[in-house]
Amino acid sequence: MMATFADPALTKGILRAVKGSEPDEAEMAAIDKGRGEVRTYLGGKMATSGLASLFGGKPKEKDPAPATPPPIAKPGPLPAWLTSYTRALASDRYRLSIGGTTWQLFEDATFTYLWFLWILCWLVVLFSLIRASTGWIFPTLATWTPPLGPSLAVAMALTLLPQFCMAVPVFPGAPPGIIGPDTAMGILPKPHVLAYYAVFFLFGVVYFRNHDTTARLGSRWKLSLPLALLVLLPAAFHTLDNRLLNAPIQVAYTWLMSLGMIGLFHAVLNRPSPAIRYLSDSSYWLYLAHLPLVIALQAWVSDWPLPAWIKFLLMLTLSTALLLATYQLLVRDKPLGWLLNGRQAPKPKTLSAQETSPKPT
Repeated sequence: MMATFADPALTKGILRAVKGSEPDEAEMAAIDKGRGEVRTYLGGKMATSGLASLFGGKPKEKDPAPATPPPIAKPGPLPAWLTSYTRALASDRYRLSIGGTTWQLFEDATFTYLWFLWILCWLVVLFSLIRASTGWIFPTLATWTPPLGPSLAVAMALTLLPQFCMAVPVFPGAPPGIIGPDTAMGILPKPHVLAYYAVFFLFGVVYFRNHDTTARLGSRWKLSLPLALLVLLPAAFHTLDNRLLNAPIQVAYTWLMSLGMIGLFHAVLNRPSPAIRYLSDSSYWLYLAHLPLVIALQAWVSDWPLPAWIKFLLMLTLSTALLLATYQLLVRDKPLGWLLNGRQAPKPKTLSAQETSPKPT
């Protein structure tokens, strides 16, 4: 149900691209009304016929009239500073107009699905500036390696405030919260989103400096992953209406999952694998190029009289195969591949048996 609560900024961006001008209040009100009708319809279908009715299955009995979906839990009262902060980011104060085109610097979906790459660019620049300044002012700090345990505790504590600022309801009928961080697709990243990912980025720097080649930080993955998935994740869903309680639960879930996955993959895939290495090298290209292809495939199969899960599997298989083919033909060992992944290190020369045999003395 939460998927039907579209991002207003993204909706405005799509409508602006379609009509070529800024949408007015009447158009946005009509869209909001339509969203409400869609939510009512989906809620009724799920309440009466189950999920099968949404994915092509037929109920055994005749569908009764759609029922009104249960009301969404109302979030608790928000602190005044959080409401003011959220409204400030969405205000006209941060609206920029150039040549008849207008951008809301924080809210518009300027970078769409590339938003995380844009935030990473910000983090790299900020880290470079911090690294250069600390190396100049405090030379010993630039080479200091903080211990992993205390660094993890500090990182988890620093994640709490940004997490508390996530998913603030900005329009009537919005869900009380979400699992996970916000997206920030604007020209300027939202400060709390940038701060959230900066904590993980900087902890990654500390982790790299500690040379944890044995993945000791994730060694208890058999405990952390079940705890995160079976205890903390359900608890996070059940406390979405209580922001003060939900934030630390989500922080604990995120860090336990991250560290647990590091330990799991170290235990399972800690060996050379050409196939895994190939998929790892190609993943950046697949991320950058997948969306236009997926949209085209969705348009192609949308009217096919097949269950949604079959069309999904077909699209997944075709898009992956086509993208891997373009990676092999256009990207790998090509200038574009060097730009994305850097040049591949030359393979060590294999000596022949004659070259490796001891020479007679």
